[in-house]
Amino acid sequence: MTKTLPWWIVIDGENGFLVADEQAMTDAIGSLDAIDPIRCRASVTSRYDSAIVADGYEAVYRSAAHLHRPTAPRTTTITTSW
Repeated sequence: MTKTLPWWIVIDGENGFLVADEQAMTDAIGSLDAIDPIRCRASVTSRYDSAIVADGYEAVYRSAAHLHRPTAPRTTTITTSW
C-alpha cells in the first residue's frame, strides 16, 4: 500500500483501495467484491455527512475567529496648551 492521495479518505479494503500505480489499480478492480457496500457507505457517511462536515467547518471558523479577535483600538490623549 502506498500513501498517496487520497489516503485520508480511503480506508484500504473498506471503502476503496490504496494502490501504487495503474497496474495495481487494475489488479484491485478484481477485488471490488470484497468491499461490503453497507460498510463502505457507513465509513464515508460517518466522516463526510453534510452535518458532520458543516460542524467541522464551523469549529474551524470559530477557532479562527477566536484567535484573531480584534482588540479595542488604542486611544491616545493629546494635550495642548494654547
